[in-house]
Amino acid sequence: MNGRVITAENLNSKDLEKLLNKKILALRILNYFDPKLCKGISKKLLNEKYEYYLYAKNVVGRYGYSFSEVGKNIKNFKNYYSNSLLGIRLIRNIFSPYLNPIDKLRLELEEIWSKGALQEELHKNYKMFVGLCRVIEANKDVLPHQDVIQWDSNNNDLLPHPKGRGFIEQLM
Repeated sequence: MNGRVITAENLNSKDLEKLLNKKILALRILNYFDPKLCKGISKKLLNEKYEYYLYAKNVVGRYGYSFSEVGKNIKNFKNYYSNSLLGIRLIRNIFSPYLNPIDKLRLELEEIWSKGALQEELHKNYKMFVGLCRVIEANKDVLPHQDVIQWDSNNNDLLPHPKGRGFIEQLM
């Protein structure tokens, strides 16, 4: 990878292909979401009740439930999936009457990419949450990081197993 960042006016399949084939490091779309709307939505978000990450109490708040918090805990697993659609709808309502950025991205990917943009289903018939919004408390530091599902699910007995039905599929 050459580490380049491409800046574009809008999302297109050629730039997306470069990103997915690791020809570029990042694809930046100018004004993807109107900056004035961002300020208004941010205020609206902060007026809504949010929860803290299980592993970052009083530092990083969130709207929605992160898969990284599931771990090997069956209660967290069930909570994640039972609240997935509710979290998506909560964020849509906060952004209403505007389309939220993740829904905009999903629709645009559906239009320009042959594979589209479907919600992931690690477990059959259980769609994952998409569109997490984070709140970083004032005067708190958060280290740069990547969210990589393979890391979050490494050695996780709650994930489907390639040699047969996963432990969760047997429970549900």
